[in-house]
Amino acid sequence: MLDKLRIRLDYLGYEWEKHQRRKEKMMIKKYGTLRIELEDDVCASMQRNYAYHRLGFTPKAI
Repeated sequence: MLDKLRIRLDYLGYEWEKHQRRKEKMMIKKYGTLRIELEDDVCASMQRNYAYHRLGFTPKAI
């Protein structure tokens, strides 16, 4: 199901929630806003990790 994920990088402003990690903020600085289109049957943290993987990061499980 993760292979169906569509990941889109864009440069529209978006404020990440305070609890999210510093690595995400660094990614936004480097790549612009990371937008993940949620699939109903996949939890958000899995999708975020998958997005990192596609961008060449290997984050720890959240």
